[in-house]
Amino acid sequence: PAWRLQPEWIDLAGLVEDICDEHLPRIRAKGLNLQVEVTDAPELREVELDPQRVRQVLDNLLNNALKYTPSGQITVTLGPRPAPADGDARQLQLEVIDTGVGIAADAMPCIFEPYVRLEDRKLPRTEGSGLGLAVVRRLVDRLGGQMAVESSPDQGSRFVVWLPARAMANPSDAPVATESGEQTGPQ
Repeated sequence: PAWRLQPEWIDLAGLVEDICDEHLPRIRAKGLNLQVEVTDAPELREVELDPQRVRQVLDNLLNNALKYTPSGQITVTLGPRPAPADGDARQLQLEVIDTGVGIAADAMPCIFEPYVRLEDRKLPRTEGSGLGLAVVRRLVDRLGGQMAVESSPDQGSRFVVWLPARAMANPSDAPVATESGEQTGPQ
């Protein structure tokens, strides 16, 4: 039950902006800049996804970037990604890019394993259980998405998440709750 998905129609662009706003005080307190780039695309305003799971993915990626970025910037981008021609399925691309310490090539295969924490001599000892990226990988899999990472020591990291999201063809097609609590409309 803890991993059960509860998709609903959401404003994904607004959700991503809200999550970034929630992290902004900690990012600024560390002296970092946060840049948020959300494409102004209608398919980001009405998509069917589990907002709690998307929140967990972005929270974990932002926490990871904050932990391993001693100076510089964290950038979050969200935009549509062309998907294979398989009906109404679209893919959305969410990225978290940092100017942090980066990840060595030999450590890449294990970063999504539970309880793995990469220590860097340039940073003070980091807090955490080493579950963040393992949780992200599992959630992205549960959401039917994919992810990739690009990183180099001293050059930062780029985590990319692709999520399938059914866009609402017509916002008036959204399910509407009646006074009795029943939902009407496409389901």
